Amino acid sequence: MADTPLTMATAKATFDALTQDMRPRVLVDNIFVDKPFWAKMRANMMPVSGRAWMPPVMLRKLTGQWYTRAGEIGSSLSSSFSPEIASSAKYEIKFWAGHVLIPTQDIAQQGRLGLVDLHQAYIDNEVLSVRDAMSTAIFDRDTTTIGTGQESNGIETLDQACWYGNTYGGISPLVANQTTWEAHVMYGETDTYIQPVAPSVENFEFMVDTIEATSGEKPDLIVVTEATWLALKAQVTANEYLSAMMSQKGNEGVNWQTSTLWIGGVPVVRDRDCYGEDFTADQATVVLADGHDAYFLNFNRFKFAYDAGISFRWHEDGWERTKLPYDAFLNTFYVWGTTGSTARRTLGRIANIDPTMNQSDFTLGTIRLPGGSTVP
Repeated sequence: MADTPLTMATAKATFDALTQDMRPRVLVDNIFVDKPFWAKMRANMMPVSGRAWMPPVMLRKLTGQWYTRAGEIGSSLSSSFSPEIASSAKYEIKFWAGHVLIPTQDIAQQGRLGLVDLHQAYIDNEVLSVRDAMSTAIFDRDTTTIGTGQESNGIETLDQACWYGNTYGGISPLVANQTTWEAHVMYGETDTYIQPVAPSVENFEFMVDTIEATSGEKPDLIVVTEATWLALKAQVTANEYLSAMMSQKGNEGVNWQTSTLWIGGVPVVRDRDCYGEDFTADQATVVLADGHDAYFLNFNRFKFAYDAGISFRWHEDGWERTKLPYDAFLNTFYVWGTTGSTARRTLGRIANIDPTMNQSDFTLGTIRLPGGSTVP
């Protein structure tokens, strides 16, 4: 058990070799493989450089006009730049550092043969910490003002992306020519007080169809709470469930090794980090009424942007011996990134869901479209 230079030198060389094998692809995979939501994010990551991701964004569909050789039909063709494409979206890169500290007494007690297992145990623990921190942050929601997220937690949240009337990516839908920079939203209608939204398959199909009708694109994934997923599952017979799974053979959702529903051809998965609280009756606002959220996501338009130069890489000097806070070997890896959307109209959200509602009380909800009109 003596702390000889050879033992510690061997430990450092072993740790450096093992860590070298985890940069950067393996480390990324280990962080992102846990849940369907993160698997989709992993498959659609966007490498960037600089302090922000600044993509061109689509505010609405481009316009055009019929014409003939003799002249225009209707008003004159405009020679001005189209307002449908804006280049001012800006999503600030946020910074995460994961510190792995392995005490030398653990190394000495483990012995040379146990160095690999010891290293892996500490790495696995830190990977879980990063995964939990990122998932908690992206699903976070301010309990007093909806649509603002929790900026202190880092990356942009789904709460910010999947709402209306709020500035997102530096673009405000309250400004002329930007009014459709919003998501599709279904929430509790006001009848003196906010009414709960039914966790019905019909409401979810309605949202999928409406998003596709507006944007021409269907969501890739629907993320709900455990309670909402179970309420949806209760409306589907065993034969319908199995039939839907068989019809989606070849779809990545079948291979996620998690229970998946299919509504309108879109996989519905549960995530424990998805926001959900008991619905509170007799409240005048959406945020006070609370309830559960459901997110309709399109990963062609919603991305995880990361700094490819430093993210998911260990410190270039390898493991360093430190005396603070105690004798140990230290290494650090970084995640510099954020999330953002290039077309908010492809996203959707249902708020104020009450998973405990009786099926006999289910009613069709109303969807607020990007720009302010509603359906049905």
